[in-house]
Amino acid sequence: MSVAIVIDDVFISQPNFSQAWNFEYKATVRQSEKGEGFNGSVLPIYNSDASLRYRFVGLSTAFFGSTPPPEESPIFTINGVNHSFPKARTRGQWYITPESESSNTFEFKLGSDLGSLNVDYLLLTVANGTLLTGETIMVDDSDALEIQWNGSWEEQPTNFTIPAEEEIPPMIVFAHGNGTHVTSTAGASFTFQFAGSSATIAGFSPPLTEHSSFLAFQTIVDGVGDTQNLSFQALGVGSTDDQAPPTTSFFPTPHFVYYQTKTPLDPGKHNITFVLLEAGGGATVKIDYLTYTPSFRTIMDKPVFSSTSITNSSEDPIPNGESSPGPSSKSPNLGAIVGGVVGGVVFCAMLVFGFVDVAEKSVKRTLSECL
Repeated sequence: MSVAIVIDDVFISQPNFSQAWNFEYKATVRQSEKGEGFNGSVLPIYNSDASLRYRFVGLSTAFFGSTPPPEESPIFTINGVNHSFPKARTRGQWYITPESESSNTFEFKLGSDLGSLNVDYLLLTVANGTLLTGETIMVDDSDALEIQWNGSWEEQPTNFTIPAEEEIPPMIVFAHGNGTHVTSTAGASFTFQFAGSSATIAGFSPPLTEHSSFLAFQTIVDGVGDTQNLSFQALGVGSTDDQAPPTTSFFPTPHFVYYQTKTPLDPGKHNITFVLLEAGGGATVKIDYLTYTPSFRTIMDKPVFSSTSITNSSEDPIPNGESSPGPSSKSPNLGAIVGGVVGGVVFCAMLVFGFVDVAEKSVKRTLSECL
């Protein structure tokens, strides 16, 4: 499966020094705003004359964000050619560049006077020569080569509609790859293998089917366990705005971070195992994607993982801060086996040489008697 790096919207309007991509953004309003986007921000396009010059080294780039409603004449121009958004009032992928194996330059003219068009993030599919130092790789939940799912998981298309509010029309929100892995079954787990210094597990927050719900799960990084308990509660039910648990909506929230490594990991190969311990109040886990900071320079240097190297730690949760136990005492002792084999061979050799020596003396004695 292809490798892709994610580029957050904040880099579009700020000077950047990536060796894989570069932006020149011109607009009256240039700042990203807080929102339900990747890393908690989106870049709204408030100006009908906004323009973006984008260069990258890779195969293609997909643009993700929110598209404007039909009445805003949602048309944008790329290299002088007009394009229409695939769907009005949606949050998801709204454009992907043609695939090419060389450096690419695209001139965008984006128009919206109401700010209902925004850019959340870009996904750059890398080529062999794309430099990955300092970048963030995004892995979709559908990637069976990178993620091993265990137990009761359901892979399902994921989108939902945010209802209209006053003069704001409804919006359809899509998962990153249009699908997620979903479970509410204790013991369900997955393991992600990567070579890098940090990693994040993200998806959708549980939709509130009741006034409150909770999740308990464990993440095991290279054999060290960490248990988390999350509660979710609707506004006005025993909480205030500044005291509310993570989710305060009856609708799921995209880009919800379930886990993020707390300290930098040593460069090299790592395993992360996620184990659901308990789900209450109708809560479900919805995994959309994972990200990590690679420790390799290009995809030509990317290590190859095998499924046999995955340690399944889903059966017995590990106490927080403790490492997984080593081999069981019931496992065969290799040293004892080797020693026993060598001893047996020596013993047999001694019997053979002893028999030959006795036979030789017997023959000599018989010959002497005959003479």
